[in-house]
Amino acid sequence: MTSSTRMEPHWQRRQFLHSVSSSLVAVGALGCSDEWVYADDDPQPPPPKLDYKPLLTAYFGASNLDAAQSIGNYYITTAGWDVEEAIASTAKIRQFIDELAPESEADRAEALDIRLQRDFEMLRVIDVDGWTLGQTEIDLCILATLV
Repeated sequence: MTSSTRMEPHWQRRQFLHSVSSSLVAVGALGCSDEWVYADDDPQPPPPKLDYKPLLTAYFGASNLDAAQSIGNYYITTAGWDVEEAIASTAKIRQFIDELAPESEADRAEALDIRLQRDFEMLRVIDVDGWTLGQTEIDLCILATLV
């Protein structure tokens, strides 16, 4: 599949996500990218470093990354999750991304598009304020909020 045949539906979907994010009721911002502070005697290790911004920018496009973060923030907030729960909810998508061959970000984004298509085929969809999104999209939006 050439990049020109893939780009049109890919970007149409990203514009759709922008529409979704602009229709959501504003909820409190989740400051997930703030620095973690632990007491010296705190036995909990810091959460894993989430360094997926280049991939997320390639996937959503720089102009739509804010929309993805808004959707992720909305989902996290309405689910009532704290940062650790939000990070835990992305374990499967992080594992999928980490197992992809470290090729170009465009190739990795295409693998995510295929996974999203399978989400709809397998009915792995989530309702977000009346909008139907694939599980992969939700996971990536949450991840975008956390980076």
